[in-house]
Amino acid sequence: MSSSANANGSNGNSKAVWFKDYLDAWATGNTTKVTDFVTDDVDFEDVGAGHKLTGKERMAKFVNKSFQLVPGATFDLIGGAEFGDDYHFEWVMQPHGIRGVSVGKRRDGKMAVNRDYWNGKLLDLLLPGHPLSPVENI
Repeated sequence: MSSSANANGSNGNSKAVWFKDYLDAWATGNTTKVTDFVTDDVDFEDVGAGHKLTGKERMAKFVNKSFQLVPGATFDLIGGAEFGDDYHFEWVMQPHGIRGVSVGKRRDGKMAVNRDYWNGKLLDLLLPGHPLSPVENI
């Protein structure tokens, strides 16, 4: 899921480079490229989709399912900030124009905690019949 913001993010924050790279990893369709950004014990929640998981293995299953449910999705990085290991970044999922924000904490340069906040109902409206199943079913 690629980002159209410049390498420093639209707010000029050079720390945004790693998050832009994370968003770009989603566009590859390669699960490992996405999960390389998380810790082995990542605490990840996609609030809009109702998914909550712990661990890199579960994250890989979530990523694979996401590739199936929303193939070809990309992300535009809008901006954000980091304060030590804490971060928040705003993004837009394309081609649907769904706005969201990721809030989290890194450990040793990787995402240890992440919450994605977005309106999952919008995806249901744009893609009728789109199955947003609980992560336990992934």
